[in-house]
Amino acid sequence: MKNKIHSAKNRWIFIVLAVLYVSSSVWLLGGRLIMNFLGKYTVAEIVTGFTVFNNAFTAALFTLVIAAFFYALRSFAAGRPRAAFTFIAAARTASFALYLLGLIFGTSDRMFLLNITLGSVAGLLECAAFYLIGSVSQSYQEARYVSYATAAILLINAAAAAVKTYAGMMIFGAGELTLWLKILSYTGSAQFITSIAAGVTAGLVFILLRLESGKSTDGEQNENTDCS
Repeated sequence: MKNKIHSAKNRWIFIVLAVLYVSSSVWLLGGRLIMNFLGKYTVAEIVTGFTVFNNAFTAALFTLVIAAFFYALRSFAAGRPRAAFTFIAAARTASFALYLLGLIFGTSDRMFLLNITLGSVAGLLECAAFYLIGSVSQSYQEARYVSYATAAILLINAAAAAVKTYAGMMIFGAGELTLWLKILSYTGSAQFITSIAAGVTAGLVFILLRLESGKSTDGEQNENTDCS
């Protein structure tokens, strides 16, 4: 029982989380397409306005709300799942903090350093969380494999985010401009792709956890019936 996810009364949270994670991927892809459209056919003020809205919406729904759900889930978990949910809640809280700090510091050198440290730490925490979830998955082998895949994607994402931010700093420094621009472009693309992939695979993980939780609950009820 130590590493089981005790959420029989709150399995609906897994469905909500699955929807939120997949929606984050859809929104990320849709936002990029909208930005490209606005950049070609509208004025700069509209692009700026959408960027501000996009950043605020993403920070509120896909960092703060997800963090709140995982803080709530901690009460219904024990062992490694509890640690995993704590890691994800902390990671999403750090991401929201980065958004708030970005409003304060803008594109200053201090903000670049915060992006490298907090952004990478958040990615590594979430990577570790999905590894822990995969390590305790019992009823569905698929949940384990998808959790490990999500952890690997998040690890690549965290590395890409760190390198991209460092490349951005070097562009404003004394580094080789052409080289760092290429690195910035490649790592930015890698982060974009892995962010979309991680949202989809994480959503699948929580769907599988919902099924696994229901199966575990049915098994416990059958055991109680047999005992009686």
